[in-house]
Amino acid sequence: MEVTCDECSQLKHRIERLEENRSLRSFRWEGHRLQKQNILLKLRLADSRKISERLKQSMSKTGKELEEAKILSKSIIRYNNLKGHKRFDRLTGITVETFDSLCQILRRKPIMYESGWKVKTVSFEDQVLVFLLKMRLNLTFDFLSILFQKNRGTITNVFYTFLYSFYYTFYQDVMDVIPSLNKVRPSCPDSFKNFSNCRTVIDCDEFFVEPSKILSVKCATYSNYKNRNTFKILIAIAPNGSIVFVSDCYGGSTSDKCIVLHSKFLDKLEIGDMVLADKGFLLHDVMPDGVSLVTPDYLVNEQFTVQQVNRNKQISSARVHVERAIQRMRVFRIISLLPPYLRVRSSVLLKVAGFLANCMPPLMQENIGKQRRKRKKL
Repeated sequence: MEVTCDECSQLKHRIERLEENRSLRSFRWEGHRLQKQNILLKLRLADSRKISERLKQSMSKTGKELEEAKILSKSIIRYNNLKGHKRFDRLTGITVETFDSLCQILRRKPIMYESGWKVKTVSFEDQVLVFLLKMRLNLTFDFLSILFQKNRGTITNVFYTFLYSFYYTFYQDVMDVIPSLNKVRPSCPDSFKNFSNCRTVIDCDEFFVEPSKILSVKCATYSNYKNRNTFKILIAIAPNGSIVFVSDCYGGSTSDKCIVLHSKFLDKLEIGDMVLADKGFLLHDVMPDGVSLVTPDYLVNEQFTVQQVNRNKQISSARVHVERAIQRMRVFRIISLLPPYLRVRSSVLLKVAGFLANCMPPLMQENIGKQRRKRKKL
């Protein structure tokens, strides 16, 4: 068939229309795609604004500490610069001589770093210094990172590594066994002259902890005595004032008797031992055979007898030293309020604080006088 000119022109018009429709469709598809991308970009922009606001808030909270740290960082904080300072013990809780001795002992064992990578940019002494500064002053990790001019990850790795190094090296190896009576008697102060068989003095204490978001944990840690959320531990000292036992952490609502039984403290005692405690420790029915428990007398009648008053005074003058030892532990401010990120490590933290309290000068000043007299005789 022959095709006329009109039909050809019509075909051309149809082809042109089809091409126009295709181009319109492609433009529409491209418009939809750009709209979706625009929505995604708006969502990302909103998220980035929220993140920036959070960062600004966190920076404003630590702004003062960061400014102080920048000022202090001009004089570089290093062990070699601080060891000659008169107030070194105020910063770390221990003397320079004790610091050097602890470093020598720690060097004998390989250090297993918590994050899995070894810290090579900070000297060994400075790493111990970072740990002790955190324990004693409870400085933030950001503050310490500026003081030592290292990133935050390095500082946290150092702190957690030496926390467990101190725990395994000193607490488990040194304080795992309570000294026997033969070792305790030569260093007994005069306040224990009426309790010659006393091996330990025990007491429970509570340390504040930030409330957990889990209701059951929050209820278990709430203390009616303190009206706050606390962790409760059992502490035992020898008559010379040194801490010899620190239990794991328990909820503030746990009774003293339950902590004593669950901590297996009684398993460490031997026949002939005497334990001094407060009248709140109702342990007479659970004490091992041959082990005596001495507590102040209860007021049964209207008034104490003269013998009871004198006995209670003697017990109180001997038992007060455990409270003094606990106050030494509280010198390390990191345990003043345990934050959520340290809740899991709270037992280890308090045991290490107990060891560091033993590294301070002797609690009983009269023991120092006895040691000096023995040296003069020799």
